This record gives sequence, C-alpha cells and structure tokens, in this order.
Amino acid sequence: MSQLEQFGSYTKEAASKARAEESTAGWMKLKQGTNIIRILPPVKGNPEPWITIYQHFIKIPGAKQVVFNCPRRMENKRCPACEKGDRLKATGNPADEKAARDFWASQRLIAFAIDRDEMDKGIQLFPFGATIKSRLRHFREKLGKDFTDLNDGYDIVIERMGQGLSTEYQTDLGEQCPIVGDMSKLEAWASELPDLNSFAKVLDYQTIVEKFASAGGVTAGSQQSLPSGSGGSGGSVQDDENEIDDGSDPY
Repeated sequence: MSQLEQFGSYTKEAASKARAEESTAGWMKLKQGTNIIRILPPVKGNPEPWITIYQHFIKIPGAKQVVFNCPRRMENKRCPACEKGDRLKATGNPADEKAARDFWASQRLIAFAIDRDEMDKGIQLFPFGATIKSRLRHFREKLGKDFTDLNDGYDIVIERMGQGLSTEYQTDLGEQCPIVGDMSKLEAWASELPDLNSFAKVLDYQTIVEKFASAGGVTAGSQQSLPSGSGGSGGSVQDDENEIDDGSDPY
C-alpha cells in the first residue's frame, strides 16, 4: 500500500462545518418588553432571510433535554419521537392524546440579525417562530417593504409579553435607516458567520436513539421507548417562538 493512500480530501462540507463550529455569532434572546432588531438580507442561494427547521425538544427527567431536527418533517424519514407521539395518540385515551403533544416538532426559523441595544455583539443568530414570521412576510408581501435592505431597510420592533406558553409577540416596522453607519464594521462581522444551512442537518434514526441512550432516556438499541418530553407527533407542529433554549445544539 502506498503511503499516499492515507490522505483523504478536504471537502467544502467539512470547511462549512468547521466554520459554523468556530463562529463567534451568538444566539439572540428576546427580552421582556421592547426589542428593536435589524434582520439581514437572505444569503445568496436562500430565497428568504431565514431558514426553516422543525425540531424536537425532549425533556428527560434528571437529565439534559435532547434536541434534534425532525427527520419526518424535514426529510420524510422515520423519527423516533414522531413515532412515540403516534402511538400515544392512537390509543384514543384523552390523557395519552395530551401527552402526545409533548412529542410534536416545533417549527423554528433562524435568521441573521442585529440587536440595536447590543450592537457590540455584532451579527447574531435570531431564532423565532411562525407568529413573527407571519408579520415579517406581511411587511414584504403586502406592504412592499424590504426591511432587510442594507441601506433603505427597516428596523423591526418586537414587543415580548408574558412568560412560557402564554408568551405573546407584537411585531411592527420600526425606523427606516441604514443597518449600520460604518459598513466596514458590518463587513468584519459578516466574515465570521456560520452557514445557516448547517443548522438544518438531520440525523439518522439510530443516531437519534443513541442520543437518548447517552442522555439516560432509553437503553441503547431500543426503538420502542422514549421518555415523556417536549418534541413531535407526525402531523402536528407547535410554535414555541423563543421559549426553547436558544443555542441548543439541533443535532
């Protein structure tokens, strides 16, 4: 065997993954009250300024919650959390049907944005749900406002009210202005951004089961038992907005 056979190739995917892991971009968390943010334009190749993913957040008593992208919702493949939800719902028992909701996948959108109150943090990852998304699309489609334009766009004003499942959001257009006064600063921030699409990675069935096993939720190799928690039934999606721990590893 030639000694040269020990060498592989440096792929584009490997470079993107490494850049995402090394990125200094943090996760934005909306505070109670008024939040003024600026959403960046879509990255070339993406039609909208955000990506859409469906995630399960399974809470395991006495252990760290297990977070992963839903194979069924995103790739039409088998998903252990969805299957657990299906089995509970199929019993016809009202208590089981209620428990099945804990296994619904949450729709989550992720965009690049700047927090006007924390400009020193630069460009951050902004996770949000369908309520805010609906308003953003309304601004662009119905009002004709390109709020992402770097020079003539608009800030977005989001009022966060309440806590937990009773949290509500009111989203409006804010001031029309350049995203920053010094574009060289924006250039510097943009050079350290991860690939948004890296957050859409979907694990295979067995790897997800092993994540539960390592977290204490199921025994290794088990495909029938999952803990009760917060995650996804096949046909339903819950909109948790920012109530999920931002920055949780989606895979």
